[in-house]
Amino acid sequence: MRNITKLLDKADEALKNAHLLKKPKGQKDDPNAEFSEIESSEVAAIAGFGAVVINLDLLPALAVYENNHKAIVKALGKMVTGNETPFFDYCKQQYNTANLATCRLLKEQVIDASIALKIIARTYKINKNDE
Repeated sequence: MRNITKLLDKADEALKNAHLLKKPKGQKDDPNAEFSEIESSEVAAIAGFGAVVINLDLLPALAVYENNHKAIVKALGKMVTGNETPFFDYCKQQYNTANLATCRLLKEQVIDASIALKIIARTYKINKNDE
């Protein structure tokens, strides 16, 4: 089984914990309504993350996303580290102290996590209005 398949449950939980899911329009005040929609802009940002990592490398990609898409970085961090440690800081520390093989493994883990997050995000209703 590929790493991505193993990460799907973690990705679903990370989407929920990072508050990337929203309640359906018209049910926002209903306390019993489920969080079952995701904004199309968030889906696009999640989908583009892997390509940004490949083009810029991990730390520059995280720097860009940390500034504009904190919830996505939080979700990726939860998937990779399993805790609430600020993920950008964690990765900077790893890159400053670890050897090259460890850095490459971290980058691969983050790309796998972003792919699983992208797959799971597309299982939810995508709100194209970004309201």
